[in-house]
Amino acid sequence: MFGALVLAIGMPHVFGGRAVVFAGTYVTNQLGRPLALTLALRRQPRRLVTTRITIWTAVAAVPWLVGAAVSEHARPAVWAGALAIEYVGFATGWPIPRLGASRVNQWVINGVHLVERYQQVFLIALGEAILVIGLASSADPLTPAAVAAFVIAFAVTVLFWRIYFHRAGHLLPPAIRDSRSPARLGERATYIHLVTVASVLITAVGFELVIAHPADEGALPPAVIMLGGPALFLLAQAWAEYEVFRRRPVHRLAGALVLAAAVPVGALLPGLAVLVMAAVVLVLVGGVDTLVSHLKDADDLPSPA
Repeated sequence: MFGALVLAIGMPHVFGGRAVVFAGTYVTNQLGRPLALTLALRRQPRRLVTTRITIWTAVAAVPWLVGAAVSEHARPAVWAGALAIEYVGFATGWPIPRLGASRVNQWVINGVHLVERYQQVFLIALGEAILVIGLASSADPLTPAAVAAFVIAFAVTVLFWRIYFHRAGHLLPPAIRDSRSPARLGERATYIHLVTVASVLITAVGFELVIAHPADEGALPPAVIMLGGPALFLLAQAWAEYEVFRRRPVHRLAGALVLAAAVPVGALLPGLAVLVMAAVVLVLVGGVDTLVSHLKDADDLPSPA
């Protein structure tokens, strides 16, 4: 927790004077966890898993620390390489010569506990979005356009919550429990929630931009953020629904496609209009969710994955 606080302090200046603090703290957190478990799990078979993770994390630590020492222009590429090492290790089971790789599909996991933790992170992300809405609205005088942006931004946040917890999010724990490969589904849930939380944080940036300048002339970057965040969210929730019910949620995919296709139009419109476009699409997707659940209540149970 202390390390996360230091990361938050250093993050706004990672391309300035706090790169060493940020990278050093990140490496300490990432390497400290598996190393502590490796030392604690003496004579336990699961120690091999944490040993693999420790070795891969130590390898990734090198570009993290090197990136803090190189120029600001080269730093993103070096740190991207460090992230790539970490994600490749996770995706492949952290293979090590002579030790082999960890077979994720054979792990025994507690689906309820796992998803509860992911849902807590998602709710924290929603809380951050609400905090951004409040801070942005308190920074400048409230014009009618700013008030409208404030209300619609809050409504979008509530729609994120509604769409996430509608059926798939609610039934993900029993789906993992009843799956033929619960660890594999749990691994996919990790990626789903990574994309979900990222999409909420991206949208929160859009909230801040729109509330601060609701009537400004259109521009491409704000439109990409304000429409791309919800589009990414709908893609993640479509993936979640497919994993739980083994069916393709066409309406969620269509909503993401509409939002992505609307970016060129949104770049010509004021920020408030772009925010309204995102809200309308999310309302339609939420409405179809409700309609589908009423039509398919009889067979709307998780399917073994």
